[in-house]
Formats: sequence, C-alpha cells, structure tokens
Amino acid sequence: MKQKAKKSHAVLLNTDLFPCVCVAMYGTKLSLSDYETSIRESETYDTDFAYVNIDPEKYELAIMDRAAAFLDENIIPILKKYGLQGIQTIKIDKPQSYNFLNDALIFYAEMAPKWKSTMRQWLKEFAKDQKFQDYIDNHFKSYDGFCSFMPQTFKDIAAMEDEDRCLGAYLQLCLLNENATDLWRESLDEISDWMFEKFEDYDAGDYLEDHLGADGYDLAEIYGDDCKWNELYWNLVAKMGFPWLHDDTTRTLANASNSCSFHAQNDAQRCVIWAVKNKYTLPDLQRLAA
Repeated sequence: MKQKAKKSHAVLLNTDLFPCVCVAMYGTKLSLSDYETSIRESETYDTDFAYVNIDPEKYELAIMDRAAAFLDENIIPILKKYGLQGIQTIKIDKPQSYNFLNDALIFYAEMAPKWKSTMRQWLKEFAKDQKFQDYIDNHFKSYDGFCSFMPQTFKDIAAMEDEDRCLGAYLQLCLLNENATDLWRESLDEISDWMFEKFEDYDAGDYLEDHLGADGYDLAEIYGDDCKWNELYWNLVAKMGFPWLHDDTTRTLANASNSCSFHAQNDAQRCVIWAVKNKYTLPDLQRLAA
C-alpha cells in the first residue's frame, strides 16, 4: 500500500515577524503620493492642471505581486534547506496609525513535513556562533521604552510555544546564516523601480484639455507664464470685474470621467475654471480683455 505524502504545515506570518520583503508605502520609495507626483511632473503631464488618478487597491495589488515574485526568486530558494517550502501571500496590512508601524505583508509560510526537527538541528549549529546570539540580543530583546514579545533564547525558539513569533525568529536567523538579512532592503529598491518603470494602470491627463481639447493646452501654457497671465487676468478684471468669484461652480473642475477633481487654490485658478466652464478658449479671453 502506498503511503500518503505528508502535507506541509502553513504558519501565518507577516513582515514584522519575518522581514523578508518590504511593502511599506508610508514615507518610502513605494509612496503612492510620490508615484503620482512623478507621473504628474513627467514631460507628458507637466502643467498646473495635470491630474493622475490611481486606484489604491490596484496599486497595492501590483506591489504585492512584485513582492511575491521577489520572494519566489530570492527568499524561498535559499531557505528550502531550513524547511521553508513556499510562501503564499495574502494581503498588505495597513496599520491604524503610522507612528510606530508601517504597511506589512501578510502571508503563509509553508513548512516541510519534518521542519521542526530540521529547525532544531540548525538552532544547535547557530548556538555555536556568537553572531546569532548577538542578533537575538539586538533584535528580539526588550529595552528601555520597548517591550518585545519575541523569543529571547535558542531554547525559546525551539520550544515553539508561540508558533508565529518563534518561526519568524528562526527564519531571521536562517537569513543571517546566508548573509541575507538585508534582502528586504534590496526588495524595496527592486519593487519601487518596477513600479515606476512598468506600472501604468492609472488615469492621467489635463483638466483643461479634457474640456477644451487642444485649446486647453494653450490656456494652461499662458497660465504658467506669470507675466502673460497677470496681464490677461487684470485686463479681464478691468473689463468684467470678478464674475468667477460670484459663481461657486468655479471652485472645482472634474476630469472627463469624473474620477477626480481639481480644487482651485486661488482666484486666478477660479478664473481659469470659469473660462473652461464657459467654453472660453484663450483667443476668447483675449477678445474679452481687449
């Protein structure tokens, strides 16, 4: 009779317990706002009325996909001999507050059937080298102002009383043994480079062009020239007063798909919105100001 193959054992972990890849978006190269700004400031969309509209869920899914690819290519191969068979990514967890935490990847670590005996053998080897004890002292132990819940000794890790923390600690030591504890930093560079170069699932354009076509570009161009715009603006005021300030609809201007809106920050921008909503092109404004 054939014996059934033993199933692997899955343990739910996150990148706080086992920092093997970085998906942190707050204050890092993966910041969504920084990515939007880089697109908006590109040559194609470099106007005061440019917009970039990105679905945060699609952006995060793309980051998670790249994180999974990084794990498959860089982490799993070097940790198989320690009992790690695979990693199944689940989601990116966002903290309620970013004071002390950042975004973390939630995943299942799939361990080989006899991973605990493998772990104990490796822990015996690690205990012979002071660098592993130093790592435990520097990363897992409490200090003034910080209370750690990680295992504090090799014996604690082997006991596996707190499975997720003990497994996270063990896998960190395995990365240390491979001189690979900085791979998560490399992942941040690799993922951010890919996102900036290849992620294109966004809506971008110019509010004025959406409403006026090519004429919108002419209006945006003169608005960007302080001298020419001031002359036009104050000539309009001399002829017409401030009709854009008496119309609440000049405070915002939606893009063609109504997926995002431009909010006027000053009277000059309200003047531009007023012109757009009245379908005035630059020549029209110049005639009104003459």
